[in-house]
Amino acid sequence: MTLRDNIERPEALDLGSNVLAGTDPLKIIDSVRMMIDKKPDWENPFGDGTSGIRIIIYLCSSLFVTPLIYKVVSILRSAKEKEVVNEMGKYY
Repeated sequence: MTLRDNIERPEALDLGSNVLAGTDPLKIIDSVRMMIDKKPDWENPFGDGTSGIRIIIYLCSSLFVTPLIYKVVSILRSAKEKEVVNEMGKYY
């Protein structure tokens, strides 16, 4: 929920993952109620959160630093990052 009259990320409004509540206290209260009751069923329009690991894998493979790739892979914790590593591993 954005407590301003404008927003830099209108795609979040389009998806319904954000609401522009403005600064009017009554509208803020209505917006809070609406967002609390809303089921989060949208996809993130800004990516999957794994660009950092993709960049590391690319740079390591470009520099032929294979042991570093294995180290990076071994410290990853989230399933999503592991999926990306498995995907990227096809190419290196």
